[in-house]
Amino acid sequence: ALLLGLGLGCYISIVSDLPPAESISFFIPPVATKVYDDNNTLINEFFIERRELTNLENVPQYLKGGFICVEDKLFYKHWGVDILALIRSLITNILHMKIVQGGSTITMQLARNMFLSMEQTMARKLKEIALAIKIERTYTKNEILEKYFNQINFGQGRYGVATAAKYYFNKD
Repeated sequence: ALLLGLGLGCYISIVSDLPPAESISFFIPPVATKVYDDNNTLINEFFIERRELTNLENVPQYLKGGFICVEDKLFYKHWGVDILALIRSLITNILHMKIVQGGSTITMQLARNMFLSMEQTMARKLKEIALAIKIERTYTKNEILEKYFNQINFGQGRYGVATAAKYYFNKD
């Protein structure tokens, strides 16, 4: 009973300050402000994160499939958390005596990227899990995937697949 009470107390203290899953709907990621001249020629861009938002329908199927295959093979089958992936990453990290594998699902990555820090702690991982479950209960898989594709960092200050496609491949 004491262990159960301690466990419940720890869980409540960790997840009590989490934002509601519905706040994803109101989250507006920073996008670039573009300044044009009278001839509609781009003069400059001002940004913290260079990003253009896109709808999931505009993301090619092979790109969706590629991300799901690499990042979260069971994306359409789990409830936000892949327990086996977490256990596998825990064992791998223990064997290597450092963090070499994450085990996060796409939904967990979205939760972390939108609401949490990048610190690698057990408390952050538990918050990530709790948020992922809340997100999965609130949004469809396609809504989650669209938010994910607009949120991820592709390097060079480029966020989201639309911005990355333009920068790296000159594609819309």
